[in-house]
Amino acid sequence: MKSNAEIRHEAKEMLLRGGWFGRVASALITLYLIMVLAMATVGATFAEMNVQTLADHFRAKLSAARAGLAYAAPSFSAGVSMTGASVFMQLAAYLFGAIFMFGLATVLLKAVKDDQERWFASAFGGFSRPLELLWLILLINIKVFLWCLLFLFPGLVAIYRYRQAWYLKSENPEWGASKCLAESGRIMKGRKWAAFCLDLSYLWALLVYLLVFVGVGAVASVAARIAGNAAAGLLSMFATVVVMWLLIRIAVYYSAARTVFYKAVVEAAECPAES
Repeated sequence: MKSNAEIRHEAKEMLLRGGWFGRVASALITLYLIMVLAMATVGATFAEMNVQTLADHFRAKLSAARAGLAYAAPSFSAGVSMTGASVFMQLAAYLFGAIFMFGLATVLLKAVKDDQERWFASAFGGFSRPLELLWLILLINIKVFLWCLLFLFPGLVAIYRYRQAWYLKSENPEWGASKCLAESGRIMKGRKWAAFCLDLSYLWALLVYLLVFVGVGAVASVAARIAGNAAAGLLSMFATVVVMWLLIRIAVYYSAARTVFYKAVVEAAECPAES
């Protein structure tokens, strides 16, 4: 099994080879925007049809309580309607989240193999099997939730146990959700700590960039007092663009490292003597 340092180095070389950094970044941004726009469209449609969710109900109740106003409890039929709308909204979020995870995993696997054929089109492969991916993400969340009922630590272990399910589904689209989770659990046996340490190495980079953003925000506040709000606004805008770009870089490099880790885990699981 490769060390995390070797995995990070291999991920960096993979992204720099043949322009894969730009490809992965464009796929990640496109899939994320589709997910955000889809959920915004669902929310706007609900608002246009005057359909309320449970979240809308609790926000209205909290606002009324803060203003010292009475808030009538919804009728039974209204409660059923709000529950149904909330379930639909959550299922839509899971669906587009699953399409995002599957599409990104597919592009990253192409990057590992340096397969440039139809790489961008492959990012949208999840739209051809939405119900399969919805069941996969639901099953993952159900299992993680049930383990979390025992305590936080078993839930965290479950997250790492099922981490490779998206790559396995991408490479074996005919597999069902249960088989993907079972195989992910098998190949991750004894390797969850290594995956956690890999995550931790990128978490430190993320924290550094967030601290930089906070520091720039403090500088912008001082600039507002000295040079005026216009200069502070330009500085804040520049800082936001820079930090967003740095976050995208971290997301791409982190995703690439996870993919290289997956390939290393699969190889080590096939050759136990080398793990």
